Amino acid sequence: LWLRALGEGLRRAHTTISAADSAGKLTAVFTRATPSPALVAQLTTLVNDSDPRVRLQLAFTLPLAPALAHAFTQLAARDHADAWISAALLSAPPDALNATLLPAFTRELATAQAAAPFVAKLIEIRAASSSALERTALIDFVAQPGTNPLWLRALGEGLRRAHTTISAADSAGKLTAVFTRAQPPPTPKLLSPNASPRSRCSRSRLLRPPSPPFSPVSPPANPPICKTPRSRSSRSTPCPPSPPRSRLIGAI
Repeated sequence: LWLRALGEGLRRAHTTISAADSAGKLTAVFTRATPSPALVAQLTTLVNDSDPRVRLQLAFTLPLAPALAHAFTQLAARDHADAWISAALLSAPPDALNATLLPAFTRELATAQAAAPFVAKLIEIRAASSSALERTALIDFVAQPGTNPLWLRALGEGLRRAHTTISAADSAGKLTAVFTRAQPPPTPKLLSPNASPRSRCSRSRLLRPPSPPFSPVSPPANPPICKTPRSRSSRSTPCPPSPPRSRLIGAI
């Protein structure tokens, strides 16, 4: 735990263990932490364990030794879509993620697209923990045709965490084409001032709000009043009931 905390603190200080330990005092610690070949084989078989709880614990264990990098990649390829195991994988030290998982998932564009949300997290961590020179390869990957919008957003978020911006990191302007492709096509003008009056009239109908839906008129509550001429003394009386429709059809 102390070794991992040291690495995390150095990462927040924008440096690495190898840079801080120029005398190599931690080499013996890493040598003692190297697992035996038998242990590597046993842990590799657990990658395909049917119990997700075993694989969850394995996600916390595999990043601790470089000898387990292959098993770490296999587990990520299998369970990167699982919310719990994915969170455990991404909790690994940035050096392990940048050296193992990011190259494995970004080697082919189809593989990266199949795990786009997980790759976006890897890109964000890489952008936040890498130097300006190391970000060049990352920008090249994001700038290629067929890139995912999640990756562009993750790159910007990672650079923000590193206290920089996309414009400062991409001094060569490689991402300009990406932003150009992301712009929507211009909307045609429906009412051009140079159009003819008839054209403006016909196009203005497209801007009218839709008509309300048709609703049948309910019949009057009171019966209609007969307007047959009568004597002045007689008052208007309701019309007699109309004959049944069957009689009318028979008469026709």
